[in-house]
Amino acid sequence: MVRKLIWGMLGIVALMIFAFQFAGVKIEPPAPEDKGDVGPAAEAIEAAKQAIRAEPKVKDFIYQPGQAVEWQVGVLDDGTNRVGYANYICEVLGEQRALTPRTQVRIVDIAKVSRGESFRSASLGHVACADRRVIVP
Repeated sequence: MVRKLIWGMLGIVALMIFAFQFAGVKIEPPAPEDKGDVGPAAEAIEAAKQAIRAEPKVKDFIYQPGQAVEWQVGVLDDGTNRVGYANYICEVLGEQRALTPRTQVRIVDIAKVSRGESFRSASLGHVACADRRVIVP
């Protein structure tokens, strides 16, 4: 009884393989999963860092790949909202091919950060570069 069942199942499998081959269907292993953003090339990141360093308003910056906000850019607070400057930094990153769909830039008061305040509390402007969406802390 068991032998007949096994031979019957093997027969069904053989028929399915024949039918798939006859119909031109190829059975292949699944494609590897997409692991998300691979990220920009190292050369693009270095070029972006050089371009940001060259900006006269920028006093310092931190690039943290994989973090929610990858680029934290420190400037002196002149009392203005720096959302426009964050958008400009996004453009610089785009020119250097250093953007990903999730890249965010936060402009921070460098004096507050140097006194130990968090980047979020020292924020002067924060945008998501892909859609230039302003993010309110």
